[in-house]
Formats: sequence, structure tokens, C-alpha cells
Amino acid sequence: MANEDGISHYLHPQHRLAHVHIEGNFLCDGCKVVGHGVRFRCHACNFDLHEHCARCSSTISVPMHSDHLLTLHVLSQDNPRRCDVCRKTAIGLCYRCVPCGVDIHPLCTLVRPNGGSWVTVGKIVLKVINIAANIAGFPGLDLIADAIER
Repeated sequence: MANEDGISHYLHPQHRLAHVHIEGNFLCDGCKVVGHGVRFRCHACNFDLHEHCARCSSTISVPMHSDHLLTLHVLSQDNPRRCDVCRKTAIGLCYRCVPCGVDIHPLCTLVRPNGGSWVTVGKIVLKVINIAANIAGFPGLDLIADAIER
């Protein structure tokens, strides 16, 4: 739930999270991926969430894996996975298709192709020419190189 006093979030039920813009990088306590600038934050606990991670729905459909809905999971450090989009470690918040073994960071679900050809890479489909990530707070996403290297 959101209002001018911030939001409540199940990952941090102790306090409300304020919507803030603070220059500099932060580690999202939801997906464990570095962000920058705008976030939801508990100042008392030094707890930060990307805007997108704070508002993730429990299930989504994405064009890169249209066979099934993806379900939001919280992965422990004892059971890390690898994001099938950016190929980085996935712990914390992660969308999963359990039957197919597909795992995608919440921010990586925002990747939208912009032109190019569809290419099947593993169990996901990517457009690898002119990908427009446009993900605020997710610097260094090298989607093309990471996807092709698989």
C-alpha cells in the first residue's frame, strides 16, 4: 500500500519505506542488485528497494518467456540461481518458471527489445540487436554480451 508516508512492504514489515532520491549507488535488499538514485528506503534500518522491486506483482508474463507465467520468489543465499537475462547471480527477489528452470531478476523483466531479430538463447528468447534496457538504477547491464556468451 502506498501513500505520502511511504509504503509497507512484506520484506521489511518493521517500518514503512520512504520514496527517496539519494545520489549514489545502493544495494537493493530485495533483489540484491546494485541500484542508483531513486528507491524506497527505511532510514532507520538502512534498507533499500528499487522502485520496481517494491511494487513487483506476485506473477507476471514476459515476452522473453511466454510459455508460462513467472512467479515471484525470495531465494536464499543457500539456494542461489542465475538470471537467464543478465546471467548474474540471483538471490533475494527473483521471478521463476519452475517447470522450465527459468529465473529472471525483477529488473531484468523490464528489458524491452527495440528492433532486431528474435534469437533463442537457452530457455528464453531475446532480441539481441538494439536492445533498449532503459532501466533506471541498473547500471552496467551488458545484456547482449552476457546472453551471447552462453
